[in-house]
Amino acid sequence: MVKYSLIILLILGMTVSSEDSAELYYNNAMLAKTVGEREENFEKALSGYVLTYNKNRERGVRNGYLSFNIANCYMNLGQLGQSVLYYKEANKLLPENEKISGELKKALSKRVKAIDVQNDSIFNKLFFFHHLWSDQLKITILLVCAFLIAVILFLHIKLKLKYMKSLLLINILLYSIIFLSVLSKDFSRSNIGVIVNGCNIHIDAGENYALLNKELFNIGSTIRVLDLESNWYQVILNNGQIGYIHKEDLQLIL
Repeated sequence: MVKYSLIILLILGMTVSSEDSAELYYNNAMLAKTVGEREENFEKALSGYVLTYNKNRERGVRNGYLSFNIANCYMNLGQLGQSVLYYKEANKLLPENEKISGELKKALSKRVKAIDVQNDSIFNKLFFFHHLWSDQLKITILLVCAFLIAVILFLHIKLKLKYMKSLLLINILLYSIIFLSVLSKDFSRSNIGVIVNGCNIHIDAGENYALLNKELFNIGSTIRVLDLESNWYQVILNNGQIGYIHKEDLQLIL
């Protein structure tokens, strides 16, 4: 038992130290006087942040601020596709953070002829709040709904008003929907990917297959991913066509 505890403490210590050193390199990069020194420090900061990110993933931990730091490093290193990927991930985890959403907008504005997924499905229209609202906001709404349900139930029992029953049912329905959203991690999983390298889409999984589109899908574009077959992602375009992109050119927003 002691042995396993020491191993866990060692892993946690390495994680903290790697993130702390990454923060130091990031600050050095911001103060650097030469381009070479700036890039070197951003690369070292990125390595530290990514190391912490991967360790967190192994433990099932997700940190929006860490994704934001990684995105900032990629942006300063001129890697637009990767920066869009991590800004979107940070924005997904912290949707109410104005600084993150602001940097995401800046990154998106730097893309050239990018194509984005059209989120016009019935589910996205009905359950727009699932990815838009943070868990903290949802929990706050749940508490308010619970309070209203208790008050309405009390008034319904005491006053016997007809419309109280309708209000009670509406609040219970709202509470149930948001409660399911909080509980379920895979509820309407987006499976959206970001193009990190400009690429073509093939009609099947392999370089030898014909191209589905003549023009390149430019860096920073987003696309809906259906499946992974060997080293190829199966994707669906906004017009309903299905094709394949090599996994080196596309990364999923986690």
